[in-house]
Amino acid sequence: MFLHHVQFEVVPEKLAAWESYIPDYLAVQAKQPGGVSFRILKVLGHGYRYIALREWLTKGDSERAKANPEVFAAGRPAREGGFYAGPAVWTDYAVFDMVWGPRGSGEFVKPGLYVQEVRGGVAPEKYAAWRPYQRNFMSVMARQPGVVAEEACALSTDRHRFIFLRTFSNRQAAEVTPEVAPSAEVDLARKPAADLKLYEGGPGTQITNCSVYASVWGREGPQAYQRFMESLEAV
Repeated sequence: MFLHHVQFEVVPEKLAAWESYIPDYLAVQAKQPGGVSFRILKVLGHGYRYIALREWLTKGDSERAKANPEVFAAGRPAREGGFYAGPAVWTDYAVFDMVWGPRGSGEFVKPGLYVQEVRGGVAPEKYAAWRPYQRNFMSVMARQPGVVAEEACALSTDRHRFIFLRTFSNRQAAEVTPEVAPSAEVDLARKPAADLKLYEGGPGTQITNCSVYASVWGREGPQAYQRFMESLEAV
């Protein structure tokens, strides 16, 4: 699957107009062929900064939607209203792994969820050893209370650079992560990373904490995620 990641800032004086605009824009996006989910995250502690996560079956679906006259018209209020401060940062990713939490897909598009965006990477020579570690670690995280989902997404131009999108029911549930107060099984699952020095020579890790401001299922919906997970092979 394809992830279109957009980071932007809203002009403070335009916030009310932007908030009124978003529901209609998301509704139009949700109707487009190939759309899976559309979420807008508010970056915590950074004023008016947001991240749009637009997931599609393929990059082609994303490009066709962008060229669709209906989508173009839906975005006109933002273009003409001066909603955004400075240029947005657009990044393309390929989703290469995903797990649901204990409750499945039902909570994924609820507003108010807590999301950690974990940005990092590994040195190319570490990648083959890192992949089975990553698969196992995500499977352990999927069993933790309060985990809604976790997605692993590789930069489209470099598979050794990635983001992990960890979605939790609330901030407290996120304390199970390795960076805060991991459970015993999470602590054990992360041990190979240190033992094998998997992140040695990589770019380091950056964590951005967010809350889900708005979200909708796309036309393909949760069934697309299910098909994707069923297609994954062992590594």
